[in-house]
Amino acid sequence: MSRSWLIGGSVIVVALVITSIVLVLLQTETEFALNSPEGTVQAYLRALEQDQPASAHSLLSSQLAEACPLEDFVTDASFSKSQISEHRVILLSTQVVNGTTIVTVRLSRVTNSGPFGVSESSYDEGFSLKNVAGSWRISKEPWPFFHCGNKPDAKVNPPVPAS
Repeated sequence: MSRSWLIGGSVIVVALVITSIVLVLLQTETEFALNSPEGTVQAYLRALEQDQPASAHSLLSSQLAEACPLEDFVTDASFSKSQISEHRVILLSTQVVNGTTIVTVRLSRVTNSGPFGVSESSYDEGFSLKNVAGSWRISKEPWPFFHCGNKPDAKVNPPVPAS
């Protein structure tokens, strides 16, 4: 009798694993309109993943692009193409705050953690965008670029001292 339970339980576990894998493989990526804040963030991340830094850089606002020239954008990157492709990006929200649209995404990364299986780490990132002449542009240093150029004069968003 106990052998039947063991076989039955194993079959159920295997069926659940197979179902989970099939569901993950069948999920399709949502395509957002390029002329939307969400579409701009999607195009930016896709350009980085496809190793097209000039395309990603073209989605920055003129002020940010001036503070972070393409050369710095490419050479001072704190990421690699493989790191970008290892992340799953999920849109969490879009909100407007004082004329700036903030697109918040969850970045999740699954890694092999040795003999005990896999682990997942997730964190949320916000992308600030402004509509400039009908085109959405990223207006603050976006993930994965923080302090692009690594120069005091290149910091577009310096920290505000506590009072």
